[in-house]
Amino acid sequence: MLRRDRFAEHCRTYLHPKARAHVMLLLVLLLLLLLLHRDDQPCPSLPSVQFYSPPSSYFSMSLLSLLADSPRCVLTPGVVGAALGQVTNVTCRVEADPPNVTFMWSFSNAARHSRSRPIDRDMYTTSGLTSVLQYKPTTVRDYGTLSCYANNTVGTQREPCTFTLVTAGPPERVTNCSVFNVTSHTAEVSCSPGFNGGLPQSFLHQVRVADTGQVLYNVTSDDPGFVVKLLGPGRQYEAVVMAYNGHGNSRPAVLPLLTLTEADMHKSLPSRPKPRRLVWVLGVVVGVVVGVAGAAAGVWWVRGRGSSHTLRNREDCMTKLHKPDLTDSSSEGRFLVSAAGIALNSRRTL
Repeated sequence: MLRRDRFAEHCRTYLHPKARAHVMLLLVLLLLLLLLHRDDQPCPSLPSVQFYSPPSSYFSMSLLSLLADSPRCVLTPGVVGAALGQVTNVTCRVEADPPNVTFMWSFSNAARHSRSRPIDRDMYTTSGLTSVLQYKPTTVRDYGTLSCYANNTVGTQREPCTFTLVTAGPPERVTNCSVFNVTSHTAEVSCSPGFNGGLPQSFLHQVRVADTGQVLYNVTSDDPGFVVKLLGPGRQYEAVVMAYNGHGNSRPAVLPLLTLTEADMHKSLPSRPKPRRLVWVLGVVVGVVVGVAGAAAGVWWVRGRGSSHTLRNREDCMTKLHKPDLTDSSSEGRFLVSAAGIALNSRRTL
């Protein structure tokens, strides 16, 4: 019996994140039917989905098989290097829904047209969705292709995780090396890595004086390219790039490196561009336009002041013409005041 409160949890457990939209919609409809029906009655029958409430009934939902997924590889298959008589760990990792999987390993040698043969379970370990094979080649025939299969309740993995087992050895020499962005004190070196010999490889970077062989720069890195600084101006150096792994070193790649002198650095600096003829012409035109505009503004201002004075004088004249009595009365008053003053002075004299 599967109760309602466990139905959602059951679906979330087996619901793959990449399920299609119509499958999700169908699950919602089924959940609604389960919530609406009474406990004493079975749910309506749907294709491949049945719900029964009595204790003696069963719950089957083959729709979940559409949401589940068979195992598939997570790690990209590649080349694995192994030395004769040495144990090499080969890791196989898959993803699956449901995640309860079992692993199986097999070996085949296509060069010798040998059939695929299963590998004993004692040679590999399993932890969740990961299996690690401890493989030890004892003869040349033990080099070939290792295949990893996983299976769950949905089915067996369609495409196995394959690993090509080769004889481990030193890495190959780097290729396509070049020196660029050279200044009086710095330079950059770029290279392309070669075959790693079946094992993880690293790179040794060196810069040494060409005349004396004195090493000025010595660094290891996982990248074949590097940048070197604090070099002397106008000096001859050698840049060395060499790959190495657990089985040895590759042949070094040596590149000549000549730094620039201080004079060359000044010459290489971008000079100030000379102004073009069009720029000069535009400058002259703009100057003329600004000058004409200023002169016009000055003339307008002077004429504005002269016209304002003329208008004011005209208004005074018009006022006097329209009111002559004011002018006469004022002159008559001044005449009477003068006469009174003369009479007063004559009396004081007498």
